[in-house]
Amino acid sequence: MRSIYGHDPLPLASSSTSRALAALALLIGHWGCSSETDGTAKVLPAGAGGGDIALDFGDGDNGIGDIAGASKGDDAGASASGDDFSGSEVVSSDAGAASADTTHVSDSTVAADTGGEPPIGNLCEPCSASVQCQASGDASAACIKRGALGNFCGSSCEQSKDCPKDFACTLVYTTEGPTAKQCVAQDVGGKPGECTCSASAVANKLSTVCHKPALDKDGQVIGNCTGVRTCGDGGLSECIAAPPGAETCDALDNDCDGKTDEETCDDSDVCTSDLCSDGKCVHTPTTGSACDDGDACTSGELCDKGQCSGGTLTCECKVDLDCASKEDGNKCNGTLACDQASYTCQLDAKTIVACTASGKPCQSNTCNANTGKCGELPVSDGLGCDDGDACTANDACQGGSCKPGKMTCQCKTNLDCIDKGGANKCLGSSMCKANKCVPVGQPVLCNTAKNTECLKATCVPQTGKCEPKSLPDGTVCNAADPCALANKCSGGKCIGASVGPCDDKNPCTTDSCDKGAGKCIHDAVKDGTPCQGGTCTKGVCGGGGGGVAVSVKAADIADAFIESASKQGSHKYLILGKSGSYPKKRSLLRFDLAKIPAGKKVVSAKLRVYVQYWHVPSSIGAKEPAIDRIIEVYRVLKKWTEKGVSAFDTGTGAKWSKKLLATDGTDAAKTAAVSRLWPAGSKGWQEFDITALTQSWLDHPAKNHGVLLKANNEDKSGREPRCWSKNAAGKADMYPYLMVEYVK
Repeated sequence: MRSIYGHDPLPLASSSTSRALAALALLIGHWGCSSETDGTAKVLPAGAGGGDIALDFGDGDNGIGDIAGASKGDDAGASASGDDFSGSEVVSSDAGAASADTTHVSDSTVAADTGGEPPIGNLCEPCSASVQCQASGDASAACIKRGALGNFCGSSCEQSKDCPKDFACTLVYTTEGPTAKQCVAQDVGGKPGECTCSASAVANKLSTVCHKPALDKDGQVIGNCTGVRTCGDGGLSECIAAPPGAETCDALDNDCDGKTDEETCDDSDVCTSDLCSDGKCVHTPTTGSACDDGDACTSGELCDKGQCSGGTLTCECKVDLDCASKEDGNKCNGTLACDQASYTCQLDAKTIVACTASGKPCQSNTCNANTGKCGELPVSDGLGCDDGDACTANDACQGGSCKPGKMTCQCKTNLDCIDKGGANKCLGSSMCKANKCVPVGQPVLCNTAKNTECLKATCVPQTGKCEPKSLPDGTVCNAADPCALANKCSGGKCIGASVGPCDDKNPCTTDSCDKGAGKCIHDAVKDGTPCQGGTCTKGVCGGGGGGVAVSVKAADIADAFIESASKQGSHKYLILGKSGSYPKKRSLLRFDLAKIPAGKKVVSAKLRVYVQYWHVPSSIGAKEPAIDRIIEVYRVLKKWTEKGVSAFDTGTGAKWSKKLLATDGTDAAKTAAVSRLWPAGSKGWQEFDITALTQSWLDHPAKNHGVLLKANNEDKSGREPRCWSKNAAGKADMYPYLMVEYVK
C-alpha cells in the first residue's frame, strides 16, 4: 500500500509508530489527501529533524512554560523564550520518548514526499471551546490556550510520535481550565510556532481571542488588551484589540491592566461612599466626616446623611440685608453694606446724604434722619440774620423768618413821620429827609384848666384840635384819700373800688377804712365761718388757738429758671424739662417769711404755681410728644440771687458744685421734699405741700434759700410745662405764691 504522503509504507517497528500512523489515517479521513498548496492547515517548519521533542516548562505560574531542549536521541531539540507570546500554555512534555520509540515517519521521508505530514483533525484551527476541536471525531481534542497568540485546536496524544511533524505532545491548559496532552506546534527560531488558516477556516472566518500589550503614557507594558484574530484571505490577522481606555464601572477591564472596575465611581462628593457593584456605581450617603459646603463664611462642616451641612458662621454678613440690625436709625449718615471681600458691614459712602445750602435767611436745608431726605427747616430763634434793610440793626430769626432788628433810621418815608409831624396835625407837619423827620410846623398845645384825674384835654391827630379825653379805665385816682387808694377811673370818672388798701389777706376778718381816722379797721367774722385752715374763731383761721393765714406773694418772692450760663431772673416763665436737642431747664423759688413772727407753729404751707401751657420749639413742631412729668421739689442749701443766678453761678460770687445744682446734699437736698404728677398738657394751678420746709425756714431764717423744682424725667425729650413767673406783666393773679397758716 502507499503511505498517506504518496510513498510506500515503511515497516512498523513499534507500537508507537503504529499509533502515529493510525492518527494520521484519522486525519486523512477528515481532510483527505492534498498537495502542499491545497489550502489545508499546516504548521510552519520547526527546523531540521523530526524526532520526538523533550520540553521543560519552567515554573508554570501562568500556564506557559519554556522549551528546554530536545532529547539527544534521533534529533536535536529546539528551544524558545518563555514570554507571553511563546507556544502553548504548557504543563509538561513526553521527554525521553525518542529512545523508547524510534520507529516513526522520518524527516527525510516527509521532505522527499510532501514536505511534511498533514495535520490531524481540526489541529491548528482557531477556537474558543474544545467542542469545536472535537468535530472531526477526536473526542479528546482540546482548545489550547496559546497566550497572546490566541486559542487553537490541538489533538490528543500520548507522546510526540503521535503528532504530525513540527508538533510535539505537550501537557497544556485548555480553555475550559483542565490540563490535557495535546499536539502543539513547535517553536521556530526562538519564536512560537503558529498555525495557518485552512480554506475552511477562511471560508468560515474562524477567529480566536488574542492579547495585545497595553502601554502606559511612558510606553511601559501594564497588561494585555483582549482582541480577535480572524482567518481571512491574507491568513490569520494580527491581533485586533481596542486600545486601552479609561476604566469605567461596567464589569470590564477597560484599561487592560488585569483589574476590573478599579478606581471608578468617584463622584467627587466627600459625603458619599463610592462603590462599583455588578457594573453599576453605588453612592452611599455618609455621616460624620469633615466636608466643605463651598461657603466661605462657614467652618467645621460635617457630612450628614450625604449632605454637607452645619458648621460655624465666621462672617459678620453675607448680603447687605444682614447689616440692617446694625444701623443706627439715622438715614442721613449713610447705610451699611456687606463688603464681599471681607464679609463685614462697611459704611457705603455713596449713601451719605449731603444737603446743599438753602440760600435763604433763617432756613437750613437739613436732612431728616427718619426719611433721609433734605428739606428746609427754620433755624433756631434768635440767630442773627440780615433782612436786607439798611435801616435795621441786629436782625434776628424768628419762626423761620428774618425779623427786623432795631430801627436805626428815624424814618424811611413821610408816613414814618406821622407822630413827628406830617400826617399828625397835633405835631405840626413834617417830612422824611435823609432818614430823619424834619418838622415844618408848630405842635398844638391844649388848655388844661378843666382837666380832672380821669379826664384830660387832648389834641386829636386827625384834626389838630383839642378835645376832652378819658384816661384808660383802671387808672388810679384820688390818691390823696387814705381810704381811696383803690379808687380807679371808669368812663372819665373816679369810682371807689370794693377792695381798698386795707385788705389784710385774712379770710377771718372784714376789712374797711375809717376816713375820719385815716386808718384801716379789721373786724372778725362770725365764729365758725369756714376758712382754709378749718373754721374762723375770733378772727383767726385754725381754731381756738388763734390761727393766722398769710399769703407770701410777688413782693416777697424771688424766682428764676436756669438752663445755661444765661441769667433768666427776669423771664416771664418758670420752665421745667427739655424738648428736642435744647438744654434741660429747672426753676428756683424763694419766699421771704418776715411777715410771720418768729417762733410760730406752721399749720399749713402750700406752694402754688400756675401752668400756662406746654411748650415745643417751632423747629421741632407737632411731632414732639406731650409726656407726663413728675415734678419734684428739693430744698436749696446755698444762697442765690434772682438777678445773678444761672445754671453755673449762684449770683453771689460762688458757683454751684454741678451744672443746674447737684441734688446730693451740696447744692440741694439728696431727696425731694415733695413731688406731684403733672399729666401731659395739664394747665392751671398746681399745688405742693411744703409745710415742714416752711417751719424749718421759720425756725432757722438764715437757712431759707428756697426750693428747686425739676422734672424727674427731665432728660427725656417732650413738651416743657411753662408756669407764670412773678415777672410776667399783667398776670398778677397767676403769679406763684406761698399760702402759710400758723398758730397765732
